[in-house]
Amino acid sequence: MNDEEKHLILRSTLHSVIVQARSEGGMAVVNAILGHPRAVELIQSMDAQELYALMLDVGKADSADLVRWTTPDQMQGLVDLDAWKGDRYDPERFETLMALFASAGEESVECFFDSLEDEVVALYVLSRCKVLRRTFEPEQDDEIAAYPDVITTPDSFFYLLPHEGGEGFAKLKFFVEGLYSRDAAEATGWMNAAAGEDFDSLQEEGARFKGARIASMGFPPLDETESLSSYLNPIRFKKSLREKLERLPPIEPSYDSLLPALLRLGQTGPDFLRSVSDHLENDEVRARVGQGMAWLINATIVRLSQGDLGNEETQRGGLEKALCLVNMALEYLAESRPTVGAMIIARVRPATLFRVGNSLLVMLRLRALKLRARSGAEHGFNLFDPPLDDVIKGATMSEPMYFVGLDEPDKSGFREFACLRERRRTVAALEQAEGVADFVERSLKPDPAELARLIPERFRPSVTHTTLMATALVNGFMGNTPLLRPVPLSSMPAVVDALLVQDPDGRRKVNPRLAEAIEHFTEEGKDAFASALLDLAVRKLEDVFGRFPNLDAVDPAFLASAVLVDAEE
Repeated sequence: MNDEEKHLILRSTLHSVIVQARSEGGMAVVNAILGHPRAVELIQSMDAQELYALMLDVGKADSADLVRWTTPDQMQGLVDLDAWKGDRYDPERFETLMALFASAGEESVECFFDSLEDEVVALYVLSRCKVLRRTFEPEQDDEIAAYPDVITTPDSFFYLLPHEGGEGFAKLKFFVEGLYSRDAAEATGWMNAAAGEDFDSLQEEGARFKGARIASMGFPPLDETESLSSYLNPIRFKKSLREKLERLPPIEPSYDSLLPALLRLGQTGPDFLRSVSDHLENDEVRARVGQGMAWLINATIVRLSQGDLGNEETQRGGLEKALCLVNMALEYLAESRPTVGAMIIARVRPATLFRVGNSLLVMLRLRALKLRARSGAEHGFNLFDPPLDDVIKGATMSEPMYFVGLDEPDKSGFREFACLRERRRTVAALEQAEGVADFVERSLKPDPAELARLIPERFRPSVTHTTLMATALVNGFMGNTPLLRPVPLSSMPAVVDALLVQDPDGRRKVNPRLAEAIEHFTEEGKDAFASALLDLAVRKLEDVFGRFPNLDAVDPAFLASAVLVDAEE
């Protein structure tokens, strides 16, 4: 049996171990690998990005047992992935990795130093200190003695002068001592080279070598990932796909990877994508699709992080975004039929599906941006009531996000659009917002710039379209013009007495004559939508004024959510 055959058997064994333990979480996978009779061989058969994905899943702090058996090539890959932010070297992340390897034991530390290339050694040293060749002249020694913290290399040939602030002093000392303990002659050569290097030039050269190694792991260059966000007309693509789907050859992956198993691509993600996976022909097709998805996830991570592959948030976010947008595209193209979706995903590149899913959100975002402009955002207003304001906020993000409050009203926050149902709910909310804006603009003709002149800046975040309608009702009921004139704070008690009349038993209720004011805006009750909007405005007035009928020591900012306030400032 040759080496290639042995490697394939190891990879197959590792894949089986991962799949069997994966449903229980990342630590279960680590324990399953460590508990296998060939644990060391299994670990060393992993690619660096596979090892890194598993480390992020369980947490770097809990990965010491995993990295204890890694090879120098794997460690170099981990440094490439984690110690760079795009083309900028990050010494703090490098130190975090170094601490992890140190916690794994002496053999791991020795392997770590074996993995380091010249430019990485020099980059770390120069990022933390200035390397000064020792002249052995008394004047130089006297000058150095004035520094509070100085490291003299074990060979006594160099002074290391930490940069101002002295960050990482103890870690730098550990690093230098480790270099000399491993190979004193080579360490002396490294220090001599570092003393004559320019950090920026060295960083540029290191980034170039690192970029080539990263590309071999399946991470495309940043400029290549920009095409993922380019618009692809979903309607036209769907029509052309129907005509040629049967004739399209199956896709072929660009590289082999265990990432699909590690990322649970067959068991995770939105419901429709899972059902599509179940309808794939066989394990070979499923693996091929998974490998294509792994490339897409890598590309999405690169795009989201702008090349910062060590960013844990975008590592996880890349997986979520890739799965969600592919799911949306498959739902749309397959018209929610899993069997058709399985045929599509086996023949259409995941990057193309990503573009279709992304393009389904492009028009949504443009629609939301127009509404945001109509909300007076330029002047500090957000005129749509919840949850419409949050829906618009999420949809106008550079990467459109779904407002979770549409599903669970008691919750807030945003996440990726995962399916067409969420897109439809958002479209419905935007249509409602457009109806609100149309009615208010038609009936009240608000001028955001003029409102900004009249309303103090601290009150503006509380002002919504309901506030404008309530103000118009109050002014119309009181016989004031213009209808959007802020109500003076001193007039509020009279407004309360007029709007909330007393029952015979002394309780306050909305004045029945207020309905007459509503008819003024709704064409004698024929416009049900406008009537509903004005009813909301009345409810807000009743809620605020009902709780504070005497307005004793009430903050004007609280009243500003119900009616435009002239605080006489």
